[in-house]
Amino acid sequence: MPKLRMVLKGLAFGLGGLLLLAAAGAGLGYAWLHGDSGRDWLAGRIEAAVSSPDEMILSIGRLEGSLTETLRATDIVMRDGEGPWLTAAALEVTWRPWALLSRTLAIDELSVTEVVLTRPPAGTAEAESEPGGLPSLPLKIEIGRLSADTISLGQAVLGQAARFTLAGEAGSDEAGILTSGLDLRRLDGPEARLR
Repeated sequence: MPKLRMVLKGLAFGLGGLLLLAAAGAGLGYAWLHGDSGRDWLAGRIEAAVSSPDEMILSIGRLEGSLTETLRATDIVMRDGEGPWLTAAALEVTWRPWALLSRTLAIDELSVTEVVLTRPPAGTAEAESEPGGLPSLPLKIEIGRLSADTISLGQAVLGQAARFTLAGEAGSDEAGILTSGLDLRRLDGPEARLR
C-alpha cells in the first residue's frame, strides 16, 4: 500500500507540474503577443493568410493595442500586380474573443478611417463571371457598430470620383445568412444616401 501511495503521489506531482508548465507557457505566450515582436508576428500571419502570391498582397504597417479588447491596424494596403488599389489609414476592432468559444465572432465596434479605393482589383472581370457568393463561415458573426469616416472612390470605380461615409451594423446567423443595417451617405457632389 505505501508503494501505491508513493506512485499516486508522484503522479499527482507530475500532473501538477505539467499543468503549471502549461499555464506558464500560456501566460508567456499571451505576454509575448502583447509586445511589439508578438504583434509584428501576428501582423505577418494575417498578411500571409489574406495574401495570395502574384495576385493579392496585404501589408499592415503596424498593429497596436490589446488582442483581447481593442486592436488597431494602421497603414493598410492591398495591392495586386498593377500596384496598390485599396488603402486605409487605420482599422480598429473592439471585440470579445471569448465569444469564439460559442462559435460567435462578436465585434462590438469595427471602424475604418480614410479608406481609398482607387480602382477595382485586377482580375475583377473574371471573378464576376464565376458563380458563387460570399463564403460560408463556420461561426456566427455579430458586428454591433460598423463605421467608416471617409471612403474615397477613384474614377475607375464608379465612372467619377466620389467620397462617402458609412455607419451601421452587420451579422450572420448560424445558417450563414447575412443581415445588415447600413447608412451610406455621399459627402461630395449631389446629396445621395443609401439605407
